[in-house]
Parts: sequence; C-alpha cells; structure tokens
Amino acid sequence: MSFLRALRLFACLLLGVGALARAEAPTGLVFQEASHDFGRIASGRKVTHVFKGVNGGQVPLRITQVQPGCGCTSAVLGQSTVAPGGSVEIQVTFDPGAFSGPVNKSVVLHTDDPGRPLQTLGFRADVFRPLELMTKALIFDDVPRTAGGRGEVRVRSNTGRPAAIARLAVPAKPYLEAAVRMDGAEAVVEVTLRGDRLPAEVWRGADDIQIIPADPEAGPLTLTLYWTVQGAPTRSRSSHP
Repeated sequence: MSFLRALRLFACLLLGVGALARAEAPTGLVFQEASHDFGRIASGRKVTHVFKGVNGGQVPLRITQVQPGCGCTSAVLGQSTVAPGGSVEIQVTFDPGAFSGPVNKSVVLHTDDPGRPLQTLGFRADVFRPLELMTKALIFDDVPRTAGGRGEVRVRSNTGRPAAIARLAVPAKPYLEAAVRMDGAEAVVEVTLRGDRLPAEVWRGADDIQIIPADPEAGPLTLTLYWTVQGAPTRSRSSHP
C-alpha cells in the first residue's frame, strides 16, 4: 500500500469516526432524568424537586414557556436561554393537599428547538392522608328560624395515633358555632346553626369550616355546611350551592 493511499484511508476513517460521534452526541435540551418519584408523602406537606438539564446542541436554546399540568403544581425556571453546553434548572413543587393515593403529574416545556419543541418532565407520588373526615359535608334542611339545627362529623386518624385537632377556623357568621371534642382516638366536630340569627332575607346558603390538625403534615380539612331555612320556596329546599 502506497503512502498516499494509506493517508487517504486514514482521513476517511477520521471523517467516519467524527460523523458517528456527532450522530451519537446528544442534541437539544437533555435532562438527567425526565421523571421523579417522590415516594410516599403526607397530604399536608409540599414537596419540591429540581430537574437539571444541559444544552447538548451547537446553538443556544430558548425555553419560551413552562406549563404545569394542574394548579397543584408550580414550576420555577432558572433561566430562559441556555447556551451550547450550558445547564438549566427547573424547580417543580407539588401540593398534594387535594389528593389521596397514587398521583402522576407533569410539566411541559416549550422551546425553540425545531427538532423537539415540546418536552415533558413528570413526577409521581403516593399521597397519604394522616387524618380523614368521615364525611365532607353537613346538610341542614328546613332549619326553623326560632330554633336551629345541630350536626357532627368525625375525624379519623390513619396513623395509629389520636386525631389531634389544633383549632377550628369558623367563618365569622353570627349564626354559626362549632367546637371539637375527643371520642377515643377520633375527633368529633360539633356544629350548631342558629336559626334565630340567620339573615331574614336569606333562605339558603353554604359555609366552610377549616379543621386544622395539630400535625402540620396532615394539612387542613374542609367541612362544608349546606343549609336551607324552613319555609323556603319549594324549588330551593333541596337545591344546595
């Protein structure tokens, strides 16, 4: 083999290796992980994870929008423009307060990368509710204005410990009273609707009472009250907001 022929062959090999390396090298925005598992979390504890990415391309990339999948998720973008070889961080926070059991959510990135304009970052969690309302609503029908109505709701603990309640956040309504007592390991929320203090011009309504557990990781519980005054128009009696 002549020296010139060997030189040409070596040059072709170099070109081939370079092309293969370029083909295998990551291009665009590449993340260390596209999905994260928070594991088992309490319903009252927000959790956060930082997704880290690198621009593996040869030109700057711009992230034009970060779109969480629902109101329970928020995302903070470290920087919108990522230089070639530069890195970016996206902090994702999940509020599990409205969930129970397995949850899967995502955040969609909109970029100016023509080859991959949309990228999805996902996460999953198994939400555990330390405290649970046995029923989420109390209904007071035909409440007499001369008397009123009473009802109660039990709060159960799923931790093996008593259902400790720190306080009740009751709306500042003159007709509404609430208290909490313990019955064994369960908490009992007692609600009184004072018919003699209801507004004369109002026939029905709805109010929310927030039950604040002693354990902050349990998260607040919401008890909704629906009420109808005795003598209300027939079409309104069973029609609750």
